[in-house]
Amino acid sequence: MYTIRNVDTNRFLEVPFANCEDVSNVATWLNDRESHKKWEIVENGTTIYILKSTHCLSKALDSDSGVIDANAII
Repeated sequence: MYTIRNVDTNRFLEVPFANCEDVSNVATWLNDRESHKKWEIVENGTTIYILKSTHCLSKALDSDSGVIDANAII
């Protein structure tokens, strides 16, 4: 289990309100206390890794519609 912290802002990657629906935006927050701010790194193949929020392991971090420069979502 990991937390992902922006070193410039000291904020942590989270899934707001512990949402577990498709296409839920991710954001940052001031602390890393709850499970929707903790991440599991899952190996999927030899060089591919997936980030899953520990509150909702059926979803994974992605970009909206797989587009470059899109919002990060689960």
